[in-house]
Amino acid sequence: MTLAAVLLAVLALPASAAVETITPVADIFRNRERANGRNFCVVGKPVEIDQRIGRVTGKHLFRGKLDDGTGQLQIFAFGRFPPVALDERIEVCGKYNRFKIHRNGVGYHDEIEAVAILKGKGIAAGSVVIGETISAAPKPAP
Repeated sequence: MTLAAVLLAVLALPASAAVETITPVADIFRNRERANGRNFCVVGKPVEIDQRIGRVTGKHLFRGKLDDGTGQLQIFAFGRFPPVALDERIEVCGKYNRFKIHRNGVGYHDEIEAVAILKGKGIAAGSVVIGETISAAPKPAP
């Protein structure tokens, strides 16, 4: 992708959108009320994992805790994500919920509903755009 194409792609983003910024968990916890319902990206290592692939949908269901060294967040993800291992460094982007009751009737505190889980070179690579929603940024042509 040429520089002009990248600039056009960035200019086409909504004014409230920005390429991902990694937020420490401690910063989210400092003001949970203000953070509630907003989108964040955090980087850390899972310290608890419960994941499986749906038999019917083939989609990845992931629940766990992520520790970034400043605090721990619950993580919930459902979709097409790479498998994750304990103590593997990952980036998780999604909406922070101070408290949410899921369809199973169980309530979770301090959780990110992930729409992006990145590993390896994808971490903090600018491939996630955060605004009112989270989306993948345009990728350079091979």
